[in-house]
Amino acid sequence: MSRTNRRNVSTSPISKYIEYKGSGVFSYYDKESEENIKLKKLELILLDERSSITGWFERNDVGTQIASNFVKNINDEELEVRASKNKHFNRAEVLYKGVYDRKEISNFGGKFTTNLFALVKIDDEWEVAKVEIKGWALKTWTDIKQDEPKFKSNGIYDYIITLKKGDKKKKGATIFYGLDYSIEELSEDLEVKANSADEQFLEWIDSDKEEESKESEASRAKEEPTSPQDSYEDEDEDEEEEDDLPF
Repeated sequence: MSRTNRRNVSTSPISKYIEYKGSGVFSYYDKESEENIKLKKLELILLDERSSITGWFERNDVGTQIASNFVKNINDEELEVRASKNKHFNRAEVLYKGVYDRKEISNFGGKFTTNLFALVKIDDEWEVAKVEIKGWALKTWTDIKQDEPKFKSNGIYDYIITLKKGDKKKKGATIFYGLDYSIEELSEDLEVKANSADEQFLEWIDSDKEEESKESEASRAKEEPTSPQDSYEDEDEDEEEEDDLPF
């Protein structure tokens, strides 16, 4: 708090909420066109990673999105997982509070999710986005970070990373895809842009207003389709991939 910032509230810099689908595409909901936009690849400059719980909660044949606060360490920091408010749920409801417990959280539809906060290139413009990765794709992202020599000693922040559909995996009749990647060194101009975006991100995420991240996630539910299948167009994408965690 300061003389010119008495409310101590920081506005979220995130303009796009992007998710990697098991079918091998990135997708985000465009409010203006009211359509889901699909991308075969995504160029990004990483700002930070945080963990959270996402998913779909159902009760009495109606459902809503699941969201939680963002944490750095899933095993030490407390999560507060909520069912978002929508036309079926009059208020946000706390489903779980505590450190990560896979079994208990999965019982109500929650999934461990890694959130890449990054500058992403959409229509030749760089903007701040949150990219959700879970399941098998999260396992392959973890492998990429561990196996790429240039990412050692925090080198991951020095590159433009292009993510795209990777190797195929099959579970029963369901086919889904991990991630593949390529890298390109940052220009000085983009490094300055990324550093500025990171400062805005940190001001928001590390502010004392913890409710900011939860409310941001809950408000997103009002802007996106009201069921998990509404964001899919192809029948073979409706199947749920397995929840493969990196630990």
